[in-house]
Amino acid sequence: MFRLVSAALALGLLATPAAAQQQQQQQLENVTKTQNGDWALECGSPQGSTARVCLMTQDLKNPKDGNSVMRVALIKPAKGPDALLRVVAPLGVWLRPGVQLSVDGGAKQELAFDFCFREGCIAQIPLSAGLINQMKRGSSGKVVIQDIRRRSVDLTLSLQGFTKSFDGM
Repeated sequence: MFRLVSAALALGLLATPAAAQQQQQQQLENVTKTQNGDWALECGSPQGSTARVCLMTQDLKNPKDGNSVMRVALIKPAKGPDALLRVVAPLGVWLRPGVQLSVDGGAKQELAFDFCFREGCIAQIPLSAGLINQMKRGSSGKVVIQDIRRRSVDLTLSLQGFTKSFDGM
């Protein structure tokens, strides 16, 4: 499921689905990759551009078997909003309730699913300063989706390394 090319996440999925296919062909140049705690950070420039695009990701694991079931990504595009929080959930999720995110048991942030493609279903929101600060100060998050049978699936989002990765964007 997570054989997504970072360039596709950073560039293609920021656009509409029709434009995404065309932009997926682009490659990033001058790519730097670092691992900070549980967060991977990758930055680069689209071909022919000096703009910097960054993507930080964490794969969330099924507590029963340790397999990756979902990806959480923060994207800092060259243009547009300062940063986006994106969840890539597996196919077969119940779409209507969307995704819920809470940090250290605090207030729930709701993310509605935008669309699905063969690698999964996308829910995203612009990152607010308040949510960024919660994630920087927090120790863990809880991501909740529902499966096709409408059963709640709770996954843990580690915030170890979040601040260093985010500040590196």
